[in-house]
Amino acid sequence: IITVTDASALTVDAGATLYIAGAVAQAGSVTITNKYSIWVDAGITRLDGDLLVSGAVILDGTTTSSGAGAVAITGSIHEITTTGTGDALTLANGTEGQRLVIVYVAEGAGTDTAVLTPSNMGGGTTVTFATVGQRADGIFTNGKWYFIAQGAVIA
Repeated sequence: IITVTDASALTVDAGATLYIAGAVAQAGSVTITNKYSIWVDAGITRLDGDLLVSGAVILDGTTTSSGAGAVAITGSIHEITTTGTGDALTLANGTEGQRLVIVYVAEGAGTDTAVLTPSNMGGGTTVTFATVGQRADGIFTNGKWYFIAQGAVIA
């Protein structure tokens, strides 16, 4: 584990675990190559400077729900399973810049649907899922969720 408190630049290679700690923010740049783990202390509110990554960036945190109810905003992916026609889904406001992918993964019967109604949505008011495999990719900005849908219907 490498602990960084006030570095202006740091390069992490070959499977090291990077832990960023501090009161408010880290300035400078961080470059990460190959396999890595990165942990950011709860006290860090932003990383000022560049975060350069060679290789894949994998965002952790898949949440799930079954039937009507709230879509969790604590992960980067939320998988929905329907239990009937017109399952009502809600979505709270996120954090500026937050991204969320909602994927329809399973249904109770062949005619199930789910209708997502975010608290605040730009470019519409609902996203409807009617077929397993449909998804909606959202970003929360300017106080609203904005979605690009693949198969799902934005209305």
